[in-house]
Formats: sequence, C-alpha cells, structure tokens
Amino acid sequence: MRAELWPELDIGLLWDRTLSVGFSTIPRTLSLITNIIDDLSKKHTGKSVPAGKTYFGLWCRVWDENMVTIENESSYAIEAGYVGERNVTTWRAQMKVLLDLGFIDAREGAYGPYNYVLIYNPYKVLKKLKDKIPVASYQMLTQRSIEIGADGDLIETGPQEKK
Repeated sequence: MRAELWPELDIGLLWDRTLSVGFSTIPRTLSLITNIIDDLSKKHTGKSVPAGKTYFGLWCRVWDENMVTIENESSYAIEAGYVGERNVTTWRAQMKVLLDLGFIDAREGAYGPYNYVLIYNPYKVLKKLKDKIPVASYQMLTQRSIEIGADGDLIETGPQEKK
C-alpha cells in the first residue's frame, strides 16, 4: 500500500529498525498510558504533575531486563522536558509519583535515589488502578489493546471465557 500511495519515496529517508540501531521496544499503547499517568498523577498529588513524560523517557532507555540504570538524573529531567535550576527536583517528584502509583520500583545507588529503576508491566499496574482511571480512558486503552492483541493483562475473563 505504501508503494501505491508514495511511488517516488526514497526509503532511505525512513527509519528501519532492522537496519538502524538506537530503538527500543515499547508498548504500542504508550501514548494512552502516558495520558492516563498524567491524570492519575494529578489525582495522586492534588496538583499538575505530568509524570507521563518521565515515564515515556524511562521506556526510551529501558533494555530487555526492564531495568534502567540512571547515572545522570539531569539528562533524564531534560528528556522529560525540564530545564533550569529545579529540573532534577521536578523530575524526582515525578519519579516519586510513578513509584507511589506502582509503575516503577527504585533502588538508591551512588548516583542518587533513582540509580536503579525497574519498570513494571503497565497493563498490570493499570488494571490494579482501574477504579481511579476515567471510564472512557480505560475503555480506550482496552479497545486499543484488543486491536493489537495485548489485552491479556487488562481484561477480566469469566469462567466461560478462559484464554
């Protein structure tokens, strides 16, 4: 279909994950997940703490073992969109929200309180938090998860519906 719609396309201008390095495997629903995290963050703290960008940044750095080693918090803060004097403080506040909500776990190390970060399966976390998520947002996440075949960790199956 692409060749039909863009017959003159130079495919060298496209990102090919099989030829290029520097890519990560992320949930296809990550944009929905980060929006839900932003909403949950606001409810959790009582103020606007958009921790979704911070969560996205972690996913951009994670490897297959689901752990990130953070040696420079400032870099992560900048990637999450925070610059200036309080960038690390703001980033740490968002990391605390992610920790409190159960999206991550962290261990302190030589480089700070978030030197080692474990990223949990977001679908399992969101399933636990379902009652705190707006119905429309959870339905959209579920619908998209079904479309991509990733609904196993989100949907309750009844006795007759065992997968």
